[in-house]
Amino acid sequence: MIKIKQFLEDDPSGLSMRLGFKINCGNTIDLKSLAEGDMLKTFFKYTILSILRMVGISAFVFADTYFVSKAFGAIGLAALNISIPIVNIVNGVALMISIGGGSAFSILRAQQDIEGANKIFSLTVNTALVIGIVFMSIGILFSENLAKIFGADTDTLAMSLTYIRTILLCAPVNMINSILISFSRNDHKPALAMVGVMAGGLTNILFDYLLMFPLQMGMFGAAIATGLSPLVGIAIILLNRFKDTSNYRYIKTAEVKPLGRIIKLGTPSFITELSGAFVLILFNLIILSISGNIGVASYGIIANISFIVIAIFTGLGQGLQPIASAAYGVKDMFRLQQYLKFGIIAALFISAIMYAVLFMFTKDVVTIFNAEKLIELEQIASRGIRIYFLGFFFAGMNIVVLLYQAAIERVHSSFLISTLRGFVVIFFVVLLTSKLWQLDGVWISFVITEGIVFITSLIILQVEKRNIERA
Repeated sequence: MIKIKQFLEDDPSGLSMRLGFKINCGNTIDLKSLAEGDMLKTFFKYTILSILRMVGISAFVFADTYFVSKAFGAIGLAALNISIPIVNIVNGVALMISIGGGSAFSILRAQQDIEGANKIFSLTVNTALVIGIVFMSIGILFSENLAKIFGADTDTLAMSLTYIRTILLCAPVNMINSILISFSRNDHKPALAMVGVMAGGLTNILFDYLLMFPLQMGMFGAAIATGLSPLVGIAIILLNRFKDTSNYRYIKTAEVKPLGRIIKLGTPSFITELSGAFVLILFNLIILSISGNIGVASYGIIANISFIVIAIFTGLGQGLQPIASAAYGVKDMFRLQQYLKFGIIAALFISAIMYAVLFMFTKDVVTIFNAEKLIELEQIASRGIRIYFLGFFFAGMNIVVLLYQAAIERVHSSFLISTLRGFVVIFFVVLLTSKLWQLDGVWISFVITEGIVFITSLIILQVEKRNIERA
């Protein structure tokens, strides 16, 4: 069996810093740990940093939600929740290109195809710039149409329109930031990627406050803080590149053939984000018909907390991605199976801790976003949290499995899981349960959907395990 250490290259960077833990951005230690180090230690090293990175990303929306609720109350919260699908869509495309490119890069590096890996990076950057310009054009021409499609009414249209347009105009920044983060992680510098994102998240929170309160820029201030704060992360990663410590290079290439592979590998991440937008829009429209804007505002609280929880599980899956891709690239199936096992156990543990905290402190969490102290808002959101978040016992494992499948080029399986949980099952289940139990039915639909998809994921994993054993 080929071992990862056969393609190790001695390329120490010398760059180290301290931000809570030592950051070694070189490759030798990281790759050796993949080949012959303790698997559990390697797993924690990559996943913890990746989780922190994704929590940093989720801080963008969390900060927006908190400050908007303070500035505009329930109507502002409803307007923001109606607008958030555009963040999912932009992030989804960014992740499709960046994670797809990063996965292809990692596999090619593991196979010692350095030129091919650099071509992947270059093509990823070029593609992102083109797509970013398309997003900007949509923002200029169609923002009002999108706001209305997402469910904005006369009370929420102005604020929703402002947020959607600003996010779309800032899309190129999001795209480039996502690429640099993904390639830093796949270049075995997970800590550098984490620092870049956390710095961007802290900048977003600071500018949310400054732009919305002292400068009184309203919803535009919230959106511009979210849209431009990733520039800080970009600057941090580029400074590292100027030190010549990175193993990916931009080269002039007219080759577009690998784009299909990039999109193929990144599609599950895109589907995950797109499904988030689809579910938000679907739930918003159903809840609006049942409880009006106060119901949508309540769902905004649930969705905002959910965004952070999903970010944790996505970080877990993305942290698994480079080590799984490297093991898969050299056919080290034992490590591959162990990493998946660690991921599923970690997902269950995180789910249990998360639900226990939310169950015990439900009202305290809701109060953070209930600046007007509306009793109806508190009642709807509190009940919804305790029902809805039961679904994450299944959802966490589903997210880990689908990202694992994408990392080892089992794209069809990953696509099936993503499509079932984000579009097909949830659509029919929520239509049925909301008719039967109104708002409770909306919350229950998430639990039922993730349970059905989890059973499907188990079947897929069992079939693939048998195929591997027969091979």
